[in-house]
Amino acid sequence: MIIHPDKILHFTYFFAGAFCLSISALLEHSRFSHQQRRIGLLILFAMIGAADEFHQSFTPGRSGNDPWDWLADVIGAGVGILIANTVRRIFQKKPLRVPVFAGDQDPRQ
Repeated sequence: MIIHPDKILHFTYFFAGAFCLSISALLEHSRFSHQQRRIGLLILFAMIGAADEFHQSFTPGRSGNDPWDWLADVIGAGVGILIANTVRRIFQKKPLRVPVFAGDQDPRQ
């Protein structure tokens, strides 16, 4: 089975977008749990992917309403969200250190 380059592009775009937005959403304090935020982000990106496919059906020279493109969007977003969550968990286990430059006051004092 050969994967069409178009599907790789759909996966990559949604992976990158979901990763960046997930890092921001998962690091912020919220009344929603991390799991709720991850599910919400996945639903958001699934809706964006569906809207993109619908929009492409009206764009000359583009084929729209391709469920395989939408699936590549959702899988890319899901992988981006999972990797962002993994990065968050790794970095939240380590204390953040504020760099102190020569001549600056130590912010911990």
